[in-house]
Amino acid sequence: MVKLVPGKPIQTKTAQIVVDPGIPPGRYRLTLVVIDDSGSESRPAVRTIEISRRL
Repeated sequence: MVKLVPGKPIQTKTAQIVVDPGIPPGRYRLTLVVIDDSGSESRPAVRTIEISRRL
């Protein structure tokens, strides 16, 4: 489980992460950069997600 910290990168070898369920509701901007085996980086893919309170 990953705790998201603004400005702190998360490195993983898998294509998904499980996020700490305690993250407060709100809008969050995520940036994904993929690094291949030779060290080449992709262009950043930026997405905004919204987490809402569970009803």
